[in-house]
Amino acid sequence: MGYSQVVGRAVALAEKKGCLLEELSLEEYKQINPVIDQDVYSYLGYRNAVDRFTSYGSTGAARVGEQMEEWRKTLSAK
Repeated sequence: MGYSQVVGRAVALAEKKGCLLEELSLEEYKQINPVIDQDVYSYLGYRNAVDRFTSYGSTGAARVGEQMEEWRKTLSAK
């Protein structure tokens, strides 16, 4: 089963249950694909998803902090 199928099944189950992906139990995830483990929860939810954006100029918290610091230095130098 490919990643998109796993994701599709998880989304379908969450919609059927009327819950968020992070509210599905680990047992439910393992029924979809037995290789899924507890780490799945570190990827779920908007905050975790946004924080995983780590390329330069992206919206992850660490990168935004770096950009803010750069602008503080630039603006204070003028």
